[in-house]
Amino acid sequence: MLGAASSTAVAAFARPGRRAALIGLFGATGAALAAVVLRTGTVKDGAALAALAILCSTTLFGWGLATLGRSLRCPDPGVAICVLISVVTGLNSLRWVDPVAERLPLERRAAFRTAVLGADLATAAAYDVAGYDRLHAPDIYEETTIASLPMALPDALPASAAWAAVGVGLGALASGFTSVRGRRSARRAAAGSPP
Repeated sequence: MLGAASSTAVAAFARPGRRAALIGLFGATGAALAAVVLRTGTVKDGAALAALAILCSTTLFGWGLATLGRSLRCPDPGVAICVLISVVTGLNSLRWVDPVAERLPLERRAAFRTAVLGADLATAAAYDVAGYDRLHAPDIYEETTIASLPMALPDALPASAAWAAVGVGLGALASGFTSVRGRRSARRAAAGSPP
């Protein structure tokens, strides 16, 4: 999961002119590392694709959130910190899912836990990349009820698709804000008033 957090950091901190190249380089490096690990036989089949999907999805999420923050004229350090906090919170969702679920009506708790587990990239990576039973690891099993409930395990590709879709949606929203701001500035300039 260090790779996912690092790819997000690249998307959030890199300067706009260099961001695409850095994201591409990071994604390729992640895929190569995953392929090497897969070749050693220490991970599941399809692990390279799962690892690449996770890296790309967190990168897209980081890019989308950072782009939205910049379009709202937030300072770059604040944007980057918000992006990293969002991703780290998402990757640690098993730590907070129960306290949040307890605040919901009883009939909605199971659906909420299912949705959170389905988007949990750290758990998806444990099962789909490393072949590790994360939900039965003592530090998880003893701290959250979600580990002992009959839940479908997260799959890296759907979970990654969800993160990527949110990132692309945030990026599209940022483009909309920038476009509206550009039109307003153009109208002001045409009317002779200062932008």
